[in-house]
Amino acid sequence: MTDPRVPFLRARYAEEDQAAREAGQIPCGDAWLGDPMATWRAGSTPHGGQWGGLRWYVEDGHEDGVVGRVDPQAAQDEDIARHIARYDPAHVLSDLAARQKALDACAYFLHDNEDGPDPCAEAVLTAFVQPYASHPEFPEEWRS
Repeated sequence: MTDPRVPFLRARYAEEDQAAREAGQIPCGDAWLGDPMATWRAGSTPHGGQWGGLRWYVEDGHEDGVVGRVDPQAAQDEDIARHIARYDPAHVLSDLAARQKALDACAYFLHDNEDGPDPCAEAVLTAFVQPYASHPEFPEEWRS
């Protein structure tokens, strides 16, 4: 019997994968995922919107490239833009691939162990589901 956390996580990972792949498309329809010029980065511009000052933005590495800007008047503008740029689609997909491999190993060791479920696999699955605690399909008994 499959641990119910495994299909739950596979579904969440599929949702994240789709969102990252959709974010990795440029308007002309060509994917920039895998394009060495297409890395997101955060930067500032002196053209600071209606309040003046710096405006932080995220660009996709192409000439036209502003993906979005962060310009609420808060001290954390630069930090927010850098955070967005750090989690660009290529990074998200790489992270998902690593989590998927770990999930596959956990699924294997939960059921192919004559001594019962592997405690390490149990701990990893418990940790992996926690970021999804606000998801409507998240059962209360999974909360750690």
